[in-house]
Amino acid sequence: MRQLQTFSILLIAYANWVVANGSENLIFDEGRDAMTRDLQEISKTLLDFSNNKRKAAGVQQLKLGSQLAAQKANKVAKTMVKTGRMYVDPQFSNGCNGKSYALVARNSSVDGIKQAWSNESAIKDGSFRYSRVAVRKENNKIYAAQIFCSVNYVYNVRYRSDEKRQREIRNSIMKQTNQIRQNHSVQNLNRSPDFTAVAQNAAIHLASGKNNFDYEGEFQKHCNSQGTYVTQITNNIGDCVNAATKLENKPQLVHTGIGAALRNDGQLSCVVLACGSKFSEPVAVIEEDQDLVTFKNKLVEKITSQSEKVIDSTASEKATLCAEKFKENKPCKVANNSANECFNRIVLKTFQVMNISQLTNSDDFKTPMGYDKYTSVAYGVDFARPYYYVALEFCVGNFK
Repeated sequence: MRQLQTFSILLIAYANWVVANGSENLIFDEGRDAMTRDLQEISKTLLDFSNNKRKAAGVQQLKLGSQLAAQKANKVAKTMVKTGRMYVDPQFSNGCNGKSYALVARNSSVDGIKQAWSNESAIKDGSFRYSRVAVRKENNKIYAAQIFCSVNYVYNVRYRSDEKRQREIRNSIMKQTNQIRQNHSVQNLNRSPDFTAVAQNAAIHLASGKNNFDYEGEFQKHCNSQGTYVTQITNNIGDCVNAATKLENKPQLVHTGIGAALRNDGQLSCVVLACGSKFSEPVAVIEEDQDLVTFKNKLVEKITSQSEKVIDSTASEKATLCAEKFKENKPCKVANNSANECFNRIVLKTFQVMNISQLTNSDDFKTPMGYDKYTSVAYGVDFARPYYYVALEFCVGNFK
């Protein structure tokens, strides 16, 4: 009986809310329950309208923006209803770390909204990749807002580690740039591992939104002759190639380093360095074994200082074999073969990095390190300039 009374009270409260707010005054936000089928269809229709226009113009389709983008679009629509004006708060672009634009319209019909937007250049602008539509209804009028961004909306820009993809991008830029140089009868660029390390570090700084990196100073410190560099933030590898081809009329610049780093909003930062002379402080003056020992010592220090995990020396010998296979681009199945040597679940993580910071800043390192149930760890490291190849095994319990 008491449950029935409680339900009745809630039902009455909801009915009062509907009377006070209006049953049609709901925000569309895909993925939420608080929407009507009518508003959902209107929003989908308007997004389809934009994508059909883009298809006819030969422009790539818009992707659905993040929840942050949805919040921004909803705020624009809500403000229009509240003020009765076609007003766009400039803060709608906060979270879009690229090019942005907002369309707004008010009409009694969907066709009227389409007509208002039919000649808007933003709809056919190929630099926009993400969009969100928000719709409200008030007094038989439709209030529509569509926001565009060249990248996805995110709360904070940060570097997203994906060494395999970044390596593919660096190789692609190198290959395409050299092809263009060949077409202009210019000598191919010669990739320098040491300049590559400088370029990659610069690209990661750029992707992280850090503006305190002295690109020119860091580069010229190692280039004892004429040199130059180009940087680019884009969502298209082709833009990085176009930036690199600025070097095509400088055949004397043959020693190069290419850096590529991904961001969490879908953008790519790339840095291309080119020098007329070889790297002035070659890493080769340091013995590889010394580099490897230093790296291992730093890794052990990081593991022991950041957690209470026990490092198993016997299991680490097998993890070292895994790192060696990883360096040779061979499959490593140490985790599967070692499953019977761990009292509980075992997880294998492999990394290709240039320094200890790239490893310890990776989410694939920090996540298992922060998981208390992994009480034992085994590690293996191998080295082939300029990369360290690392295999880490995390065991729930202890290795046998």
